[in-house]
Amino acid sequence: MFKRGLLLTLSPMAFKSVSSRTSSVMTLVKNKHHHCVNFNLQNYHTDRAFVRNDYNNMRINSQEDEELNRLTQLGRIHEHNFEGMEDRTAKLAEDLLNGSRVALSKSITLVESKLLEHHKQARHLLAYLAKLKPMSEVKPSFRIGLSGPPGAGKSTMIEDRHENLAVLAVDPSSTRTGGSILGDKTRMIELSRMEEAFIRPSPSLGFLGGVTANMYEIISLCEYAGYDNILVETVGVGQSETLVADLTDMVILVVPPAGGDELQGMKRGIVEVADLVVVNKADGDLIYVARRARGEYRSALHYMRPKYPGVYYPEVVLCSSRRENPMEETKFPVSNVWEKALAFRKVMNEHGLIEKKRQEQRKTWMWKQVNEELVTRLLHGDETTSKFITGIQNYVEQGEMSPRLAADCILQKFLKTHK
Repeated sequence: MFKRGLLLTLSPMAFKSVSSRTSSVMTLVKNKHHHCVNFNLQNYHTDRAFVRNDYNNMRINSQEDEELNRLTQLGRIHEHNFEGMEDRTAKLAEDLLNGSRVALSKSITLVESKLLEHHKQARHLLAYLAKLKPMSEVKPSFRIGLSGPPGAGKSTMIEDRHENLAVLAVDPSSTRTGGSILGDKTRMIELSRMEEAFIRPSPSLGFLGGVTANMYEIISLCEYAGYDNILVETVGVGQSETLVADLTDMVILVVPPAGGDELQGMKRGIVEVADLVVVNKADGDLIYVARRARGEYRSALHYMRPKYPGVYYPEVVLCSSRRENPMEETKFPVSNVWEKALAFRKVMNEHGLIEKKRQEQRKTWMWKQVNEELVTRLLHGDETTSKFITGIQNYVEQGEMSPRLAADCILQKFLKTHK
């Protein structure tokens, strides 16, 4: 059995290079397929490595392959070290898997926290959840990004969907306090009272792209809690609000009934990533304006390269949640939008495109987490590193060093410290 194992595929020359830089005693065992090297690489958190001579033709034996598959299913290539995990963190994971909304709220708070100790416990929490219930056993959810300018009616549309639903509403942050400004929960009063719904407003904390830095982990927490429909309502920030496409299966762009100036203001970026454009508030005197806007968006989409050529092409639909008579259905009900969304999901699943997209998303967010982890370790390093960074910052502030050169100096310092 592995104990925090790491798979390495190296050529003989690379093996010689690794062994020459390792002070540990190594025992080399040769067999038909590969060399099995027992040595300790503490910097890489591994106790064993398998080095193959010919990685194009040779295959690791069935026992090792089975072990690798087991670790892969758990969502990690090495065993997580749970030393330092608090009992309440383990209890939080267990309650979360039982569908506790309180546990889900506390888990999200832990993941969003910038405190170093909370950061460590959040890592333990996510790893422990994967140990208790591998992601392969979690029921697949339908992730929808709902984007658009403020006042377009996104929250009203969400309230019409009364299923097992988690709503992650990202608010713009106060530049002074860092807290949410709008408080989306207050704009979805009816939905917030329903037991099958979970609403979590989160400040964007200045994170570009219309989402929060930890949104991928938050979505995973909602899935562990049993929510199979997850809506991410994003800040209406225009062109930079495209990061939501790296988090969700589908992006719905909600726009008010306005004409050319509004379309110009939306910019190309967010329109390009949209899978469905909804012209909302198509009622009363605005119906004619809404129809004109629908035509303009259709024309704009016609000149953009489709994301799924031959499979799916974005649509533009009208929508209204207003009723002149409470007993009558509106001409363009919100339910039509959700029917379009389900049709999109069906087509994408038939072609295996949702899973393919999620594979790319996992890779994208892996590198985002690498960047975040580097910054966290730099900011919470030892006293010598902190003083070094402060000194570099002062040089940049005074204009004595360029930001690029300063960044390179900090990275070099980090690499030397963590050899």
